[in-house]
Amino acid sequence: MHPVVSIVAVAVSTFFLILALAIPKWPCGGNIFDLCSKIGGALGDHYLAIGVLLIIAVLLLFVVLVILLVVMFVSLPPWVNIIAAVISAIASIFAIAAVLLYTDKASVSWSPFMAIVGTTLGIQFTVMLILALIFK
Repeated sequence: MHPVVSIVAVAVSTFFLILALAIPKWPCGGNIFDLCSKIGGALGDHYLAIGVLLIIAVLLLFVVLVILLVVMFVSLPPWVNIIAAVISAIASIFAIAAVLLYTDKASVSWSPFMAIVGTTLGIQFTVMLILALIFK
């Protein structure tokens, strides 16, 4: 796969996670840190944990983005790509943990989550097929 595709994918993923944190449209009526985390009881704690997990994912994806940009312009050993892949996998685990925590504790609505998973996998498969045709 061309390195630009990876860079764009990581940048878009990071951008959307930042938007999720920045836009005050959570079900609590505001930003996840300003309003949601200040809700009394366990729900506020859950929102805070969700926000922290998303921030960790963003920071790790930013590290991956920097690594991919450096690798594109500088000749580095192949193990650097392995490190980027491992960090990306860890970032994905944090992001998935945040989404699962939100779905289980704050939303308690699994049907939209399943629809999003199915849609995401379908789009990813379509993009993979298109890229395979382009770069074949």
